[in-house]
Parts: sequence; C-alpha cells; structure tokens
Amino acid sequence: LGNDSFGDRLKDLLENALEGKRRQSYAGGALRAHDESGATALLKMGLKALEVTRKSMGRMSKGAPEKQAMAWLLRTRTAVSRRWVAERLAMGDESRVTQAVATVKAARAGKRREFRERLGAACDEEPSLK
Repeated sequence: LGNDSFGDRLKDLLENALEGKRRQSYAGGALRAHDESGATALLKMGLKALEVTRKSMGRMSKGAPEKQAMAWLLRTRTAVSRRWVAERLAMGDESRVTQAVATVKAARAGKRREFRERLGAACDEEPSLK
C-alpha cells in the first residue's frame, strides 16, 4: 500500500504506539516488520562495531565468536526469531542461536566477552537505540 514513505510513516506510528507498552499485547505483520526493521539496523551497527562485513561473516564458521556475539546482541535487544538470526548470520540450525546467546552471556574472558562489551558500548553510544 502506497510508497516507501507511507511504510516508514506507519513504522514510526507503530513505534510510538508501542513505546512504554507491553509487547505481548500486540501481534501481526506490522509488529513483525517493526521488529525486523530494528534488528536490521542493529545488525548494521553491530557489524560496524565488530569491524566485519556481512560478506566476511558469511565466510566464518557457524560458531565464530563474531557470529555468536551478534546473535547475543540481536536476541537480547530485539524480538526477532531465532530463525531470523540464524539466517542473517549464516549460523545453520536455529538451535545454534540459543547456544550462542548462552555462551556469550557467560563469557568471563576472551573474544566473546570482548565482543559483548564492544557491542554493548556501541549500543550505548547510538542515540536511536536508547
């Protein structure tokens, strides 16, 4: 329906309507589109923070620390499905996303902790994510 600006306007209206409300009270395609739009923006920001590209992520192993950290970010800051995350990050089966989130959350040292902290700091610096 309509042009791209109409769709953008609807997303803005939905975002304003959901602000401060319980997410479970809403359902449907509009909410899914809003979630995916936000997750796509967060994915772009995360790739920049980790200094990788989508193309390079596609060449990494399914359990690469960068992919795991991005999965953690997307699942803790958005409501997109595990399948959506697994497909965008080329992680294979969606169960890898669940494992990745737990692994990054529990990381006390190493690359996973470093990436978690870097992504958290990037989100804190991004005004649109506050």
